[in-house]
Amino acid sequence: WSHTAPVIGAAFNPVNSHLAAVAYDGAVRVWDLSGPTEIFQTIGHHGRRIEALAWSPDGRLLATVNFVAGMQLWDASKSY
Repeated sequence: WSHTAPVIGAAFNPVNSHLAAVAYDGAVRVWDLSGPTEIFQTIGHHGRRIEALAWSPDGRLLATVNFVAGMQLWDASKSY
């Protein structure tokens, strides 16, 4: 239940207890830290190494960036 490569970025959701993490494996993972155990959901796979991430101010979207492929927006309530 973890990344298969080093994590290179993480960001807390501004409106809840979710933590998003991205890694060199290209996976976008979100953990819900509100419960007694960490529950995560893989919301997507960028397809390439992710360089950066950021939540939208309302906490609904997560942006990931790859310097070759560009930016991708993810709806954090869905699994891809």
